[in-house]
Amino acid sequence: MSVLFLESISVSILILFILSASGQNRGLFVRGRRPLPIDGHWNSWGPWSECYLNSKNVENFYPSLENFQIQNRNRSCDNPKPINGGEDCEPPTHRFKQCSCMNPLGMETKLIADSQISSTPHFNSYSASQGRIGDEYNGWCSNVKESHFNKIYLEIDFGKFANVGAIEMEGSNKNGRVTRYSLEYSLNGKDWENIIPKNGFKGKFKGNLVPGRSRANFSQHRVMKYLRVIPLKSYGDYPCLKIEPFGCTFTCGEVLTSDYGKISGNSRVDIDQNCLWRIEVLTQVHCLLISQYLIYFASMVI
Repeated sequence: MSVLFLESISVSILILFILSASGQNRGLFVRGRRPLPIDGHWNSWGPWSECYLNSKNVENFYPSLENFQIQNRNRSCDNPKPINGGEDCEPPTHRFKQCSCMNPLGMETKLIADSQISSTPHFNSYSASQGRIGDEYNGWCSNVKESHFNKIYLEIDFGKFANVGAIEMEGSNKNGRVTRYSLEYSLNGKDWENIIPKNGFKGKFKGNLVPGRSRANFSQHRVMKYLRVIPLKSYGDYPCLKIEPFGCTFTCGEVLTSDYGKISGNSRVDIDQNCLWRIEVLTQVHCLLISQYLIYFASMVI
C-alpha cells in the first residue's frame, strides 16, 4: 500500500514538472514565478482592396491622399498576439497606394497650402490663395486686364513632382470669369513649356463661357512641379478664376544638378513610394555648355 502511494506521488511530481516547463515556454503562470511577457508580432499583409474614393467618411481614411482613388491592405498583430504585458506591434496596421492618375490634386482640400499658390499682381481681396475651386471666397482676380503686353498668371507649386492630365476651372462669384486661357508647366521653376489641350487647339484652352465649372483634358499627362494658368480672354471686369488640377503625385524625388552623387529615397511603411528624379548633367561640346535632361523613375515598395 505504501509502495503504491509513493509511486503515485512520484508520478504527480513528474507531471507537475512537465506542466511547469511547458507553461513557462508559453508564458503561462508558474507557481512561484511571474508569467513571462510575450511580445506581439505582425502577420503577413493581406490582399489589396478594391479602389475606392478616399473621403473623410470612409472607414480607412488616409489624410495625405484625400479625395484620391486609392487601395489599402491591412495586417494583424497575432503571430503571436502580445500576452502577459508583452509589447504590441509597431503601427501601422494599414498600407495605402494610389490607383488612379485622375485625382483632384489638393486645391479644394487644401493639400496644396496657401504658400504654394502665387500670381502676378491681384486685387487685395482676391489673392492667389483664393483661387481654389470650392472656396467660399470670390476666387483670384488679376488687377490687370489680359493683353499682349501683360502676361498675367496664377501659379501652383506642387512641392513635389506631379503627373497632371486635366484641369477644372470656375469663375468668380461676382466679378467675371476666364473664357480662354493657356497652360505652362515646369520642372524647375525656370524653364517653361506649353501644354496642349486634348482637342488639338494648340496652346489654348476653352474656359468658362457660361457660369459654372469647365474641365479640360490634356493631350497627354505631363510631369511637372509647377503649373501656370495664363488668362487670354475674359468675361466681366477682370480675369477671375478658381482651379483644380487632376492627376497623381510622386511621393519622393527631386531635381539633381551636381556632377556626381547618389539617388536615394526613404521607404515608408504606410504608403507605396513612387519616386521621380530629374537629373541635369552639364557636358562641354564645342566649348558650349549644354544641359542634358534625363528622367529616372523608380517605384519603391516594401
